[in-house]
Amino acid sequence: MSWSDARLRANRTRRARLAATTALLAVGALAAPGATQAASGVTYYAAPGGSGDCSSVAAACSLSTALNDAGNNAGGDNVTIDLAAGTYTGATTIPNGGSEASLTLAGSEVSATILNGAGATTLKVNATSQSLVVTLADLTLENGSSGSGSGGNLDVTGGATVDALDDAFVAGSSGSVAVTSGALQVRDSTITGSSGAPAVVDDSGAAAAVYGSTITGNSGGGLVVDAGGAQLTLGADLLGTNNGADCATPSGTISDAGYNYSDDATCPGTGTSHNAQTNLPVGALASNGGGTQTESVTPASAAYDVIPAGATVGSGPFCSGADQRGEPRAQGPAGACSAGAYQYAPPVVTGVSPTASVEPGLPVTLTGYGLLDVTSADFGSTAATITSETAGSLSLEVPLSLALGSQPITLTNPDGHTVVSFSAVANPTVGTSLLPPGQYEVAYSQALAVSGGGGPYTYSLTSGSLPVGLTLASSGVVSGTPTRAGGAAFGVTVTDANGVSSPGFTVSLVIATPVISIDSARIKLNGSSLAVMLSCAGAPCRGIASLTEPAKTRVNGKIKVIAVVLASARYSLTSGQRDTVTLVLTPTGRHALKHVKQHSRKETLTATAAAATTETSTVLVS
Repeated sequence: MSWSDARLRANRTRRARLAATTALLAVGALAAPGATQAASGVTYYAAPGGSGDCSSVAAACSLSTALNDAGNNAGGDNVTIDLAAGTYTGATTIPNGGSEASLTLAGSEVSATILNGAGATTLKVNATSQSLVVTLADLTLENGSSGSGSGGNLDVTGGATVDALDDAFVAGSSGSVAVTSGALQVRDSTITGSSGAPAVVDDSGAAAAVYGSTITGNSGGGLVVDAGGAQLTLGADLLGTNNGADCATPSGTISDAGYNYSDDATCPGTGTSHNAQTNLPVGALASNGGGTQTESVTPASAAYDVIPAGATVGSGPFCSGADQRGEPRAQGPAGACSAGAYQYAPPVVTGVSPTASVEPGLPVTLTGYGLLDVTSADFGSTAATITSETAGSLSLEVPLSLALGSQPITLTNPDGHTVVSFSAVANPTVGTSLLPPGQYEVAYSQALAVSGGGGPYTYSLTSGSLPVGLTLASSGVVSGTPTRAGGAAFGVTVTDANGVSSPGFTVSLVIATPVISIDSARIKLNGSSLAVMLSCAGAPCRGIASLTEPAKTRVNGKIKVIAVVLASARYSLTSGQRDTVTLVLTPTGRHALKHVKQHSRKETLTATAAAATTETSTVLVS
């Protein structure tokens, strides 16, 4: 995934950031007198080599044409010139006489938009209107020179107010930024590599301010105020490795807004600013994300995460904003942030949901901080798709091609990477096709097995029915007491904690049939009782054994043969048991068998296993 994709998903639009510019200027010393809030907005589009009418990206014009059209705008509009990425070579001037209410030069937030002065002043703001606010956003101003003056990359010479936001001022050969007439504010920007004069020169009677910026490696020094009554305010800045004083005041004053860190003792300091710091290393100027190059810092820097959450620098809470790249300054639970233009923010993961192993194709959400600009996410060695991204939350789709097993997630952004454990599993499947057999009228309980997925699991009956007397619980346990013998097949689906359901699966269960056998061919009457031998197989046998003989009776005028019970008894045998059951004569039996000792009789012996099976045998009673 590209940095551009990440920034687009984060929805940090330039319009949203620049909307606060006028309000920021209006509450502080840089307020532009008479600035109107009622003007409407209009946008012109420019590109290197553009020759269109400035009306759209496809019809982009040159920067000089766009500036001319903006100056000729008769509606008093808030004008934005949207500059396509690329290099604009040569001196550029914002001339006097424009009628626009405000003017914004906005570069790309994700690719370099470079104004290259090629030895002349890169950008001169010559507008004299004190009500005009000129905003420079996401621009690199480089290789400029103002000759014998100062401000090779940016020279504010008219009366306008200039707000530079998220910019890089690089290799100005007459210093880099100067204000000689008008007001200037530099925010979240990098000024480096200038020579011939200090990096920032305030030679104006109006106010100037530098907030949250990095000013390093300038051979002519850092900041200088050289005008009577001029005042330059510093806040949350990082100054170091400048060949000369970080701060100088031949005349005028430099005010401390707090949380500045410098490597010499020349800048003003309060209880929250620190001079003469020896551990302020910065990385080389490089593309670390965003539309401009930056100088990175690490936790080794004395300026790292030293500004408390809620601390006010300039017009509001400093840590609630973003650094030069657009990275949120507040990182981590404490919410502290760093001085300078760069907030070191490798991704940190504090939670993974679902916490269980997850099937390929499902979403995984990681929470933490430093997640807004993750440039790549990998499961093991397999790249994943980022579906949503904020500073505190990142959602990924588990690749369908991911191999099962341990596949740690690696998140990478321009500041580093982090690894969290993860395991990919197969979709859930019911792992039981044939349950152990049950027994008639015997309590039964058996859990269905499952493979794949992540628990806990939920089971449901999707087809067929269980044996009578049994139920399937959502936990996957088949239980109850069977009240009918025989087999059953029923469909089961299991759904895991991730919401993934298995295909329908058929489970078979047999409730064993009790088999009762009569082992007696001859039985002997003993008083009023008869002893018979029964055998049980298959399942417990419980029921009634009875001795009967046929008899004729008239029912509704018709002769009907019925079985008359001569003797009976309830019995209970376990499966595999062979035992004697004593039948007791009924009154009818006593009458019918009173002469049996003299004359043996053939009778019918029946044993019924609780209506499940019946065994009938002809026996000789003697």
